Amino acid sequence: LDAKQATLVSATNIKTVNGSSLLGSGDLTVAASYNTVATLASNQATGANTTPVTLTGLVWTYAANSIYFFRWIGAVQSAAATTGCGFQLDVSSAVTQIAMGFTHQLANTGTLTGGSSTADNVSLGVSSGVPTLNVSVPISGSGMLRTGANVGTAQLMYRSETTAVTTAMAGMTLVVEKVA
Repeated sequence: LDAKQATLVSATNIKTVNGSSLLGSGDLTVAASYNTVATLASNQATGANTTPVTLTGLVWTYAANSIYFFRWIGAVQSAAATTGCGFQLDVSSAVTQIAMGFTHQLANTGTLTGGSSTADNVSLGVSSGVPTLNVSVPISGSGMLRTGANVGTAQLMYRSETTAVTTAMAGMTLVVEKVA
């Protein structure tokens, strides 16, 4: 038997996966590189006000004492070219830090606009318009959530810059990665 195959030794002549040996019984679980992928199923319009609306389905559950990176990409439309939008997170429990921002085209000349948020369900900055009214404008955003001692949920929210209707378009997709 010794002449047929070398003795199997983990990390010598058998590879490991994420530092775990492939030897032994049982199942070796390999975690996905993302925690959540969610897509907005239908258009979500704001009222003719600055009150945030829930982007239905763009939500994830977070663990205590963890760090999440998240990003979203999609399109928005505005009934007026002079009306922009804002994004924010609504978290269900106290967290340590929220840091997020987004950008989209402001003018057909390529000028960009955007906004940010650093607190629970608050837009610190909102964009200041879109290139053309009633036309889908590509938008992308990203952020980080550092949780504290509590578990909870984080919901992506959307608002109009002014008292005009803006719409987050169906297909907007959120990707969340737990990094620590």
